[in-house]
Amino acid sequence: MSIPYRLLGCPLPVLGLLLLVGCAQRQDPINAVAPLAARLPEQLAEFQRVDITQVATLPPSLGVRYRHPQTQTTVAVFLRQGADGPWPDGAESPEVQMEITASTLAMVALLGNVPVARVPDYALTPAGETAPALRCTTVLVPLQQQMVRRETVCATGLNGTLVKVHVSGLHPRDRTDQAFQFFSSTALQALFALRADGPVVAPRDASGPVFRL
Repeated sequence: MSIPYRLLGCPLPVLGLLLLVGCAQRQDPINAVAPLAARLPEQLAEFQRVDITQVATLPPSLGVRYRHPQTQTTVAVFLRQGADGPWPDGAESPEVQMEITASTLAMVALLGNVPVARVPDYALTPAGETAPALRCTTVLVPLQQQMVRRETVCATGLNGTLVKVHVSGLHPRDRTDQAFQFFSSTALQALFALRADGPVVAPRDASGPVFRL
């Protein structure tokens, strides 16, 4: 069957160009997540924004980095579109679970030949909500002088976009519970800024005061 040169009154070369432009627009992952990234403030709780960069993932991610000026604890928020369509919303999808597993393996590999402890995956459910807001994992590296390096990665799907928050910093070994609270609250602060839900509250499965550096 032959294809008509004109379709709905549009010359085929012009139609092809329009299709290519539309395809390019749909496949531009950075432009797709830029409006969501614009919701992140210059100051996130006690953290100051450092930069906004493109990260060479597949598809590419937009990364927004923050640093605590006194302790150099860092927060990196990564936003990425799905390769084959919208990312499933929520923190309980198999895609989020696989992302957390991949992030954990990458963290352990980057840390090199050092002893690490991995906290089993856990969910953060803010008070007043029933569904988990974030799925997280934590890698701990014991250091000298009774200090611990804590690497926490949390992820969820939001409006068809992957949201991944990586909080990295040091804390005394005897302040593990407080550090868990602080890292969890920081990850939720980032998510709530993207959701525009207002101030963050402590996760319901944590106890004790929120750790302030």
